[in-house]
Amino acid sequence: MTEQPVILSDDTRTLLHQLADKLVADRPAAAMHESIRRAQALVLAEQMHGPTEKAVDAEQQLLAAAPPVRDHQTRRQYAALLRLIMQEAGSR
Repeated sequence: MTEQPVILSDDTRTLLHQLADKLVADRPAAAMHESIRRAQALVLAEQMHGPTEKAVDAEQQLLAAAPPVRDHQTRRQYAALLRLIMQEAGSR
């Protein structure tokens, strides 16, 4: 079975970039939590689109692109993972 290529919308790329930047700008050595991932997806999507259906769609796409947080992962490590996802999607 072949791996399906990862295709990210422009909005999803922008939101992944914003999330990664935010995580390293504020307490990068602190633990990353799933609740932060989910809350920031909502906040960033609504900042981009306002409280609209488009924001809901953008949030869901961001959550689909950003993997679940692993145990003992720092905010910096998670941001690096998001950047790797963007890089890999861009090379396809």
